[in-house]
Amino acid sequence: MELNLEVQRDSEIPVLQCRGRIVYRDEASVFTEHAYELLSKHQRLLIDLNGVENIDSGGLGALVMLQMWARQGGGDLKFCHASRRVHQLFELTNLRPVFEIYATREEGLSAFSQPAIS
Repeated sequence: MELNLEVQRDSEIPVLQCRGRIVYRDEASVFTEHAYELLSKHQRLLIDLNGVENIDSGGLGALVMLQMWARQGGGDLKFCHASRRVHQLFELTNLRPVFEIYATREEGLSAFSQPAIS
């Protein structure tokens, strides 16, 4: 299943809804372009991983790169709705501490008004 991206603006913070796979080549590249554009314009972005079936090393690299861009540019990037499989992947690769992941979209959006977790 290819990656489908949809930008939702129910609040002042855009939400990038992802469904499918974030994998090496086209999917990771398209994902990175969309997310980077949103971060550049809004400085804050919530990525909703509900419906993401698979993330490979290329996808993980894209997520880490976006996190670095956000932090270096004074932005803020958060994630929500990661499946158990995605959580396990983050744990296995020791990337869990790199990302702020929330159970729901509402929790993720409200976390932007709180101080960042150290």
